[in-house]
Amino acid sequence: MPETNKVRFGLSRLHIFFSKGEAEWEEPIAIPGVTECTRTAQVNSDDFYADNILYYRANADTGDEINVTTALFPDEVKARMLGWRIDSKGALVRTTDGEPEEFAMAYQVEGDKKPRAKVVYSCVASVPDESASTKGENVEVQTEQLAIRSKAIPLAGHKTVDAVLNESDDPEAFATFFDGVYVPSYESTQDPESTQDPAEG
Repeated sequence: MPETNKVRFGLSRLHIFFSKGEAEWEEPIAIPGVTECTRTAQVNSDDFYADNILYYRANADTGDEINVTTALFPDEVKARMLGWRIDSKGALVRTTDGEPEEFAMAYQVEGDKKPRAKVVYSCVASVPDESASTKGENVEVQTEQLAIRSKAIPLAGHKTVDAVLNESDDPEAFATFFDGVYVPSYESTQDPESTQDPAEG
């Protein structure tokens, strides 16, 4: 039986996979220095009342609002995320005529037993807020935060927002989780012969 975490803590191994089209992604780009990742699910409900009761409720999962904080996002990655440009001298230029690129994002969270990895399949980043402060007697590292919006995409026959895999569930799949974008598999693991009617011998 797979080991089950009682608590989770820690964050590491942030990776970005830029989209190549429908359910296809480029090679992973590791982003060092991740410190925080928070998400707020965007689920809208539409209630229908009849017979003086709540007769039906329709829930629409439209993805997440995500905030990712790192020491620094590499300029080349940030430019693609936001539709900005790198000029001929290497300067990061904020332009308004570019198109932000869609990407998948994966990261690892630790647990008291085993780590777990998560991938969010369709993300678009927003222009980040920025602040700077002078250095005092103690050096305080200033981080960078990106606001990201995720949405569902058709994947393996379902509208999919994200997936989480525990190392204890499938160690082999976990070992390669960050090599490429993990795609869910819904194939039955049941042995077809086990469903044979006992009366058939």
